[in-house]
Amino acid sequence: MGKNTVSKIVKRISIMLHPYRKSPNAATYEDIGEMCGTTPDRVYQIAHGSHIRNYEDSVTLTELKRRGIVRD
Repeated sequence: MGKNTVSKIVKRISIMLHPYRKSPNAATYEDIGEMCGTTPDRVYQIAHGSHIRNYEDSVTLTELKRRGIVRD
């Protein structure tokens, strides 16, 4: 396998492990995650309808709404 092939495989695996990276809102998810004390992956999950499990999730959802990513 060539270096480019390995690089492409690694990139695909990282996207599979972190689906938020494919989103045009990836930088926003990272920012909200840092602000709310959670991961960008969890922010992505909440933005896409995951159940709210704790206070951090609630704060995250509020911030997603404030930024217009999620509607009421």
